[in-house]
Amino acid sequence: MNWYPSKRRPGVVELEGGYERAPIPPAYVPPPPSNVQRVLIEEPTEGWWRGAGAFGYRFQGLVPDIEGGVIALCEQLTLPGPPAPWWVQWFRFDRTVNNAEGSPNFELRGRITYGVGGAQNIIEVDVIQGIQLPIVCNSIKVDLVTYNPLPDDDAYHPGQIVVGAMFGKGAGGGALPATWTTPSKIGLAAPGVLFDIPLPDFARAIGVHCSEGDITTPLYTDAFLNFNAQGGAGVTIQRVSLATAYAELIREGGISIPAGTNQVQLEVPVSSTTRYTLQFFLAL
Repeated sequence: MNWYPSKRRPGVVELEGGYERAPIPPAYVPPPPSNVQRVLIEEPTEGWWRGAGAFGYRFQGLVPDIEGGVIALCEQLTLPGPPAPWWVQWFRFDRTVNNAEGSPNFELRGRITYGVGGAQNIIEVDVIQGIQLPIVCNSIKVDLVTYNPLPDDDAYHPGQIVVGAMFGKGAGGGALPATWTTPSKIGLAAPGVLFDIPLPDFARAIGVHCSEGDITTPLYTDAFLNFNAQGGAGVTIQRVSLATAYAELIREGGISIPAGTNQVQLEVPVSSTTRYTLQFFLAL
């Protein structure tokens, strides 16, 4: 770089190896002239996506009579265009509550099978009273899967429900994170490990729900969550007291799961009729 002094002030007047003007790339195509007639593009209101079941389906009736039963809703295995965000929404309605013996005892998870190119993945989320979330894909299949939310209290009993799913192109920020909840367990077999489960897909945080008890009792003061790096006799990354983290564990969002965790254990110190449930918050 050569610098030439000036009577007025110093400054850079030449840059060795530089350009006075930016070079024009060989493949450069100039823009069209400004007097070209503009064309108005309107999105169509009719098309193949309007067909029944193409981008949504509503199921009304009795859920499958076995745990793990699948309610198939809708699928699109060749979505138009390149991979893009698609917004998935479930809805449900089953407000009838009956506490009599043998009354319906079932719960549903939403299952999304999605793919991009040669890659495919399956995730499951809670469908408490509806949920919506974004997925990047160019193929998608949406189902519901039944399970027993209270295996220690009652056998699985199917019931009536109105439930469905819809999806469309585009995505936005969800009001709350999607969740994945375990069936509840009663601590009658304590002391010991009540839960010992692998992390669900996309799990980023966890909360704990208890049916009764005071945080000053052994139900909490001697109960712990263990975040383990390996199964069985694996390495514990973090050990959290339920009493110490009580306020964070019961709020929406829970506490963060440390990186490297692939297994969560809940240790319960005393035998009791308290019901425990783990709820994972998913980063979707």
